[in-house]
Amino acid sequence: MKKLTWWMMALAALQGSALQAQNITGNWQGTLEVPQRKVRILFKIALENDKLQATLYAVDQPSPPIATTITRDGSTVKMTIPSINGTYEGKLSGDGNSITGTFSQGAKLPLNLARATPETAWEIPEPPPPPKRMAPDANPAFEVATVRPSDPAHPEQIITLRGAEVIATNETVHDLINLAYWLHPKQLTGGPAWTESEKFDMTGKPDAPGQPNVDQMKMMIQ
Repeated sequence: MKKLTWWMMALAALQGSALQAQNITGNWQGTLEVPQRKVRILFKIALENDKLQATLYAVDQPSPPIATTITRDGSTVKMTIPSINGTYEGKLSGDGNSITGTFSQGAKLPLNLARATPETAWEIPEPPPPPKRMAPDANPAFEVATVRPSDPAHPEQIITLRGAEVIATNETVHDLINLAYWLHPKQLTGGPAWTESEKFDMTGKPDAPGQPNVDQMKMMIQ
């Protein structure tokens, strides 16, 4: 009877481990080592309508949660973060408590994730309050702007707002003119060849308070 009880307990433990490995919902956290700093990353994975959903949090800064798509094929877990042009791919361990993988955002960096427990869980930061909007009748220009050549090691391309600042990454002069005047690429011709080949990063601060809308952002780039 004691031997049977021992086997039953062992079987239950094995079944529990198997269920843990099958279920990847919960918080997964790891540290991304980028040049000169470490970034704590947290993925929150949930099951909604029988479909996996994921959200990315940057633990050490009060940034809004970032929508993430996730798929799983056996032990392979893949996630895509469209807004930052990033991806993650990793292998789930046999006990279901860790994922060994790689984070890519231009460059590829190792990122190993551990399933968070109540004792080890990092606190998810509160999102910052929404920025105050710029007056709709404002006609802003850049109060100050910096432009520098893009880093070829980080080829992601994006134009976005960070608070009130306009951020452009890996954009050509042609790209910026097309955006500023809402042109189709074929409508813009001529100019030196480098305006279509050389890429730049730009950060600009408006001379009016508040976050600009799209039309005001185009005014500043003009």
